[in-house]
Amino acid sequence: MLIYQAAADHLLVMELDARQEELLAHIIEEYVATSEPVGSKCLAEKYSLKVSPATIRNDMAALEEEGYVTQPHISAGRIPTEHAYRHWIARTDAVTLEKREQGVYQGLWKHADEGAGLKEVARALSDFADNAVVLAFSSNDFYYTGLSVLFAHPEFEEQGYTVSLAKVIDHLDRILEKLAKNLTRQQALLGKDNPFGKECGFVGAPHTFAGNRGCIGILGPLRMDYPRNMARMKFIGELIAS
Repeated sequence: MLIYQAAADHLLVMELDARQEELLAHIIEEYVATSEPVGSKCLAEKYSLKVSPATIRNDMAALEEEGYVTQPHISAGRIPTEHAYRHWIARTDAVTLEKREQGVYQGLWKHADEGAGLKEVARALSDFADNAVVLAFSSNDFYYTGLSVLFAHPEFEEQGYTVSLAKVIDHLDRILEKLAKNLTRQQALLGKDNPFGKECGFVGAPHTFAGNRGCIGILGPLRMDYPRNMARMKFIGELIAS
């Protein structure tokens, strides 16, 4: 299981039955893939849930009542909440990274000097994750890539949201300095726990590079594939340490 170190107030969650767990997972997966609110009709047609659309709607209403999903508009489907992503992270089995992707990272790391190799790995990671990647070689040596990819996500079409994140980017070095010092294990930081902003998700891991303590992480909107990005961070952390 992937482990997310949650604060105590995050642990008070409703126990979902197997059907609701499956439904919530499909809502999250669909929304992560499409960025569109997910309706009961989509779920009934695309997934073999073996229940009626009416039952799906009732379960979605129950998930909404318990804070796992929300409805952005009256006529729209549902989207996952921060609470739902935390639940997904804690209850999703570890993902195995595809061999092709592993091979790309291994090749870039092997055929370059370490500094350049780590930057090449970061750029490849940004491409695979479709998000920005931030990298601290130490507490005062930073690199980031894929910011244009990050801003291309639909969440950033709203001007106020973009301006808010732009302010964070202005302080990126300060945030990375703190992460390089304080990130002691692989973590998913999202919502109010995310130093880059509550609208964002971050999956990062510490590393030791040239004798200095640093970190590398994927920065995206709250809507990101946390289990797969956790697998990416685990693989790259092991690669750097090898």
